[in-house]
Amino acid sequence: MKNAILFFVVLISVIAGCLVALYFKFTGDDGLIIISNFSQPQLSRSYVPPSEVPSSRIAVPVKLSMSDLQSLANRNLIRQYNGYAELADRNVNGRLNYAVRREGDAKLTEENGRIKISLPVTFQVGFAGYATAAIARVPLSVRTEGALNIIITIKPRIERDWSITTEAEVDFAWLTSPHINVAGFRVGLQGESDRFLRNAIRDNLHKIDVIINEEIRLRDIMQAQWDSLAVPVSVADGVFLHFDPRSITASPIEVTQNEVALRASVETGISLSIGLQETPAREKSQLQRNLPPLEQHVPGDDSISLNVRALLNYDALEQEAMRALSGASVDLGVASIGVSSLRIMGSGENLVIAFELSAGNSRGTIFAVGKPYFDESARTLSIRNFDLEAGTRAGLVRAAAWLARPALLSFLSDRLEWKLGSQIDELTDETRRIIASLDLSDEFKLRGTLESAKFNGLRVTAHGIEIGLNLEGALALTYMPVY
Repeated sequence: MKNAILFFVVLISVIAGCLVALYFKFTGDDGLIIISNFSQPQLSRSYVPPSEVPSSRIAVPVKLSMSDLQSLANRNLIRQYNGYAELADRNVNGRLNYAVRREGDAKLTEENGRIKISLPVTFQVGFAGYATAAIARVPLSVRTEGALNIIITIKPRIERDWSITTEAEVDFAWLTSPHINVAGFRVGLQGESDRFLRNAIRDNLHKIDVIINEEIRLRDIMQAQWDSLAVPVSVADGVFLHFDPRSITASPIEVTQNEVALRASVETGISLSIGLQETPAREKSQLQRNLPPLEQHVPGDDSISLNVRALLNYDALEQEAMRALSGASVDLGVASIGVSSLRIMGSGENLVIAFELSAGNSRGTIFAVGKPYFDESARTLSIRNFDLEAGTRAGLVRAAAWLARPALLSFLSDRLEWKLGSQIDELTDETRRIIASLDLSDEFKLRGTLESAKFNGLRVTAHGIEIGLNLEGALALTYMPVY
């Protein structure tokens, strides 16, 4: 029985050797081996976009200093106002003509959570009418002056449509009360002037909202920033930060002695691409999207999940693989086969690898297919489901060299492994450095911290293998308007 088994093993070995010899056959000229070339398979190079980046919430503190607001007030609040009012008193009857003029700069302070604007004004009052003395009516025309601080308090609020309302209220602090003397009688004009000014200002309080909205143009500013966030930001050569803004919320405006501030929160996808080349340029229509309505801010964690995408280009992978294959060979019985060079190409989810094999002075090319796989614990990239491409496999079958396939595949696949641990560490450190402090524009300052990195899949592209990482952390986009 043992002799029969031994005979069977020997017979199989002889058959295998003969079949290999039919494919890798001697020419008879100095014993050179001829290796057939197989045609390159058709490759699928269509761009497949990555899956949508998960939403993150980024804190956006918006601040406007009291000094900036004071400049706005001084540019826009009244400098001069003329008007008139009727005066009917037991001693006088006629018309008061007012010429109100601002004296000096407005001062802004905080009072009970509202912005208090103190506006110093002086005015001249001209009276034209009649004075009653005894039983006579005497024509009278006199002028007098007065001074006061007009006190306007506002509580700014941003509406869903991004307009600003102020809930303005007005009061006065008199410095010099106006009056006229009629036939020895002192006729006070403070009450009449108070009513005149109050009515005049009240009629124009709604203009405060108009002025603020026209001056600050909050909706236009936010629309421009919303559009700019959709444009990749170049942070280094070949390194781009991408935002995909989706919604925005804001807390009520807080007024302090030094500034007016609100806490906004942007829901957005955020990713960092390093060395990617195949991403198509986004159309202008895709970059310009309507600013969404402002939603009420719900307190919570403004945490991010930063998606980092880096390209392992095929050139680097080929060089690393050749270092493992250089000088190595597999003995197929009739010949010792080595790899002279290789080329890696993407096709759908798979890699196609062209191996130029050599045996002595003879060369030929075969093609193999496999799917890239990343081992998270070992942090290595390898190829699974590794097999000869259909055309190469069919050629081997026709050449009756099928039995050579397992040994050759094992030889090749065992050496197709890339250690990526140091590259991932460098990538993570570089990402942390970028996010720690980055000025996106004169008005937007990016500051953030990132914690542990997690692997987030592979994607085959035309230029290399795209590796994804997720870094959890916190991020703030500080917005400081420039006026």
